[in-house]
Amino acid sequence: MKDTIIIPFSRKKKQKNLMYLGFFLLLLLGIIVSIISIGDINWFVLGVVIAIFAVGVTVFIRKRIEISILNKKNEGLELTPEYLKNNTSIYHNVIGEIPWIEIDSIHRMSQLTYKGILRLKLKSPEKYAAKINNREEASSVYWGILIDNNELDITFEELERLINEYFAKYGNS
Repeated sequence: MKDTIIIPFSRKKKQKNLMYLGFFLLLLLGIIVSIISIGDINWFVLGVVIAIFAVGVTVFIRKRIEISILNKKNEGLELTPEYLKNNTSIYHNVIGEIPWIEIDSIHRMSQLTYKGILRLKLKSPEKYAAKINNREEASSVYWGILIDNNELDITFEELERLINEYFAKYGNS
């Protein structure tokens, strides 16, 4: 095992995720047009669909900005003997480096909706939550840091193996 491993982003995975979100937005736009063209408009349904569309557009724009910002270095995940650094989102980028000795445990998420995600439980989550301005995202740090291979150029099994190896070797030093 090398001392430092940098797992790059997968441009193909990032573009695929953005494409799926774009198709979802087009579907919502089609639903909005259909509701309006029917004539007898149910304002509540139209409002709900427009609100979902607005949230989707916001997420799409945010993801597009993240891709342009995070692609500059192309370092998706850094594993060193001292720390783990997840660069897959702006939220993780703000948290920064997490020393292995700060990680309490690593668990594979087993729920159907979270298949293929590792949860890193921290010994002092308040230290990392304080770095995040968004209250909702900050509170999620108490539950654990989630890492997946959704945008990384690596399989989930390999990602899990590498993180567990580093944790076993450097986490208890």
